[in-house]
Amino acid sequence: DTWGSLVVKVLPLFNGEGLKLCIEDLNDLVRRCMNDRPLHSLYDDINELLESGMFTLNGKLRGVPDEKLVSRLVELWSFFFGTVIPYFEGV
Repeated sequence: DTWGSLVVKVLPLFNGEGLKLCIEDLNDLVRRCMNDRPLHSLYDDINELLESGMFTLNGKLRGVPDEKLVSRLVELWSFFFGTVIPYFEGV
């Protein structure tokens, strides 16, 4: 499954692991997904991928004491907007 392959290679971004392939290869996978399925289905799949990634980020807040929560949120949002989103949009 092309979409499943794409998800496996993109989801690690949310763990800070980076992409598993170069962005051009991932773009090719996206093009194949666009040809294989209706666009509204692809839109739903992208939303699910983003939700799964955000769930991963949310897990990084568990167990953080109240006095460190704000600094941890700043760290996570900086990581999300500075690293995850640019690559996610690129793909």
